[in-house]
Amino acid sequence: WRFALGTYGTTGSRFDYDADPSLGVPSFFSETIVIAFPLAAAYRISDQVSLGAEIQPMFGQLRTHFQIGGLPFRYKINGPGVQGMVGLAVRPTAQWAFGLSLRTPGMVWMGGSMPIPNVGRQRVHADVQMPLQVLVGATWRCQKRLTLSASARFTNSSTLGDSTIKYELTPQANIGFLPDANDEWKFAAAAEYALQERTTLRFGVSWASHIVGSRGVSPLVFDGDDTKVGFGVGQRLGGWMLDVMVGYALPAERHIPASTALVLPGDYSMQGGLVVVGLTYGL
Repeated sequence: WRFALGTYGTTGSRFDYDADPSLGVPSFFSETIVIAFPLAAAYRISDQVSLGAEIQPMFGQLRTHFQIGGLPFRYKINGPGVQGMVGLAVRPTAQWAFGLSLRTPGMVWMGGSMPIPNVGRQRVHADVQMPLQVLVGATWRCQKRLTLSASARFTNSSTLGDSTIKYELTPQANIGFLPDANDEWKFAAAAEYALQERTTLRFGVSWASHIVGSRGVSPLVFDGDDTKVGFGVGQRLGGWMLDVMVGYALPAERHIPASTALVLPGDYSMQGGLVVVGLTYGL
């Protein structure tokens, strides 16, 4: 048996724009966070086959500031959620290993309220459907020091478009949590080289299709086709393994014409760096 616990952000984005009165553009702000706390167990059936499962309690939060028809919308909603996952690992030979995992659909229940000038407060509520996800991968130890891996992932993220942010007193402003959402495909490849007995070098590259369709892009939410490159090193320290990785998301730009724009047409671009630190202890 093996047991594990951890935490990670399944979604995290922030878009913050100042107003431009000369163009009649108000300020826009949105921040979405969904944090998961997976508790997992795996059982090694034989030297070749292992099974695993986990339950993922979650916490979600959405903060946003924008205007519709001159009415300011400014609120924070949050709440709990849950999702699950099962996995299978098969190692038919000493050189090859294969993995298959299925993340079940889940839900995050978020609620709160917002002020309405000269009226009071109205309830804001969103039941966000977390999407099903399927991942397959393979690893090949082609040399004593060199290991190559590849994976493909499908995320049924179009279900995020079925979730609606609902306003108690202004239902005409109800909007999809992620308007015009598409399913996502992601492909990744990696190499790992044992530089020394205790030191391992790693390299990886991945590409994922965009989730937000053209009719859903706005200053409150957008994305692009996501290409990342990462470099890392792992160092064994007694029973501990310390892993550090730095990466870069290549620039991605989308042009949204006025005929399909949800709020504002124009060019939307994104890029950025990332840092990952992992610590593992073997019992």
